[in-house]
Amino acid sequence: MPMEVTLLDLLGKAVLTPTCVSAAQMQQNGVELNTSHLAAGLYVVRVTTSDGIFTTKVAIEH
Repeated sequence: MPMEVTLLDLLGKAVLTPTCVSAAQMQQNGVELNTSHLAAGLYVVRVTTSDGIFTTKVAIEH
């Protein structure tokens, strides 16, 4: 079952194109997002699965 990973700013706007990964890949390797063009600061990672939507805050530092 694929999972959709989206990076949002604190206002809820998507700042990266959503990335789809399989659950198996997520468990084995996680997912890597290119944040080099984003300003340092707090963002929200949203993972959408068939079981629901999970969110967590992350800090991006360069």
